[in-house]
Amino acid sequence: MKTKYLKCMAAAAALILLFALSGVSVYADSVGDSTSGSGGDNDSDWNDDWNSASGKCGDNIDWFLDNSDGSLTINGSGSMWSRTTHGDKLWNTGAVKSVSFSGSITSIGFEAFAGCNNLKLITLPRSVKTIGDKAFMGCSSLRKAELVNTVNRIGENCFADCGVLTDLYFTGSRQDWLFLVNGVQTGLTSDVFLHYNSTIDVTSQPVNVKAALGTTVKFSVKAEGNGTLQYQWYYRKKGTSAWNIWKGHTTATTSAVANDTWNGMQLYCRIQDSINYVSSDPCVVTLSYPIVIQTQPTDVTTSAGSTAKFSVKAQGSGLQYQWYYKKAGAGAWSLWRGHTTATTSAVANDTWDGMQVYCLVTDGSGASLNSQPATIKLNGMPKITLQPSDVTTKAGEVTKFIVKAQGSNLKYQWYYKKAGVTAWSLWRGHITATTSATANATWNGMQVYCVITDGFGRKVSSKSSTVTIKK
Repeated sequence: MKTKYLKCMAAAAALILLFALSGVSVYADSVGDSTSGSGGDNDSDWNDDWNSASGKCGDNIDWFLDNSDGSLTINGSGSMWSRTTHGDKLWNTGAVKSVSFSGSITSIGFEAFAGCNNLKLITLPRSVKTIGDKAFMGCSSLRKAELVNTVNRIGENCFADCGVLTDLYFTGSRQDWLFLVNGVQTGLTSDVFLHYNSTIDVTSQPVNVKAALGTTVKFSVKAEGNGTLQYQWYYRKKGTSAWNIWKGHTTATTSAVANDTWNGMQLYCRIQDSINYVSSDPCVVTLSYPIVIQTQPTDVTTSAGSTAKFSVKAQGSGLQYQWYYKKAGAGAWSLWRGHTTATTSAVANDTWDGMQVYCLVTDGSGASLNSQPATIKLNGMPKITLQPSDVTTKAGEVTKFIVKAQGSNLKYQWYYKKAGVTAWSLWRGHITATTSATANATWNGMQVYCVITDGFGRKVSSKSSTVTIKK
């Protein structure tokens, strides 16, 4: 009997291999040693129930396929196996028309349902956290898929070559879906319509925030759902890829003091009701630093017609500048139009004497700080502080004439008029504040004076002095 039994087993194996190569699906229950009959082999010991098959698809997961209606039941806990390494133990893909899950399946294996070309609907349980690569690739009859937002990883090409897939139902928000598929080529085509059918409705999303370093910043979200809502905020610093739980921030509106690491940080809130949870849209924090004026504008002494320069030096983020002025005797400050840089300049005029200027410095968050005002002192006409004096001298003596004056870039020119002459003459070569010459007899009764000119061409004349020649 043992020899004939082995022959039967070999024949059956050959037959199964032949059917498999020809594309025919074959299902069989496990076969045990026969105990019926007496004294001979009994070929009727085979289980002829070809309408069912079963096996394991995970360390703690069983499967059962009812071939009469194509229903596949998967029951157990933990992760499903990959078809690439356990394909000989899994179901015939062509026979599967529907799938149901029970227990707590946590992951769908690599290519687990790939090639199930008669499967029209897949509904994954809330226990599933990950979906393996190519899990449903080639399910050419799949029209609808239902996923829950408890899934935290969806595999590459998960729905590739699902040509008739038109609707994908997702129990999370649009943002949850974007988080899930970020950087993943899911294989979904543009013809697939995504349905976000969460029980929670986010009625007000968090908004982007501009804040100054060291200030208290507030974040807020509003939502509606079943029962009492629970909130948990998450953050991601600039330049990092992972989201982190913001510990202690578990209310719809939360706040904290901005620090140096906040610039470019993103935040979102996960909201949970008695049935489901969703994620809000993320918001971005743009950080500005407190304005510090390092160098204040300084007082300026200048003259009408000269270019006067004003400068402020400040530290901050995204700084902008606007200068203001107030004339002497005015009660209000006026906008100095066109003067919008840290250093600015203009040509002084006669109205500037006593004028004040200051700069308003504004950063990228809208915070502003005024500089100290600077006062302008305007030089007036050249002012003579020492007039030339009358001189008594002798012919042949060197005689000196002196004038002193205040002003900007002063120049001097002396003039003379001999006794009995009505017109003044230019005293050539005498162009300094102190000048001299050798007296002669014609100088008796001569008068001299000096014309002083400043850098703006303004002139003032000294008093005249008279020369007396002694004998």
